[in-house]
Amino acid sequence: WMFALLVDQQGNVWAGGRQGLVRKCGQSERFEAVSATQQLLAQDTVTLLYQDQAGLIWVGTQNGLLLTLDPVHGTLRQLAPDGSEPAGPVNAMLAADAHTVWIGRGNGIEVREVRSGALQQRLTHRRDQPHSLPGNDVRGLVRDASGVLFVGEFGGGVQRYVPALPGISVLMPDASD
Repeated sequence: WMFALLVDQQGNVWAGGRQGLVRKCGQSERFEAVSATQQLLAQDTVTLLYQDQAGLIWVGTQNGLLLTLDPVHGTLRQLAPDGSEPAGPVNAMLAADAHTVWIGRGNGIEVREVRSGALQQRLTHRRDQPHSLPGNDVRGLVRDASGVLFVGEFGGGVQRYVPALPGISVLMPDASD
C-alpha cells in the first residue's frame, strides 16, 4: 500500500507506504528500499513526501514521525516534536515562504524553519481564541499566487490565512450554493 508519491528535482520517483520508503532512480525499472530509513520506518506508514527548495526530502508518517533526508549524501535527521502533546499523523506540507514550512497534522499545524527544521509555532484549535483553527485534523494545505494560505480540515472546512493579517478566518460556503 502506497500513500505518498514524489518526483524529486533529479527526476527520481519516491514512494512511501506501509513498507517504508522506496526510490526509483533515473531510468531504472526497479524501486529500491531507502536503507537509511528502514529501521525508523519499520513499524510505521509513510503518509507524506515533500521536497523543499534546498533538495531535502521531508518524510511524514501515520505515527507522527517527521524526518528530513538528504538524497545526495544519504543523511537522515529525525525532527523532534515539541513535547507539549503527542505528535499527530502527518497529512500535508507546504512551503509558506522561503524560510518556513507548515506541516498539517491530525492535531493542528506545525510551523518549522526550513533549514534547521526547528519548531517555531503550533497552530491548533483554541476555544478562547476566535481566530484559531476551528478543528485540529488538518488534511490539506495550499498557497495561492498572492501568498494566501488555505487550510483544509476534516470536519472543519476551509480556512484562510493571510500572512499580513492576524489569525485564521473560516470560509463558509454560500447557502445558495
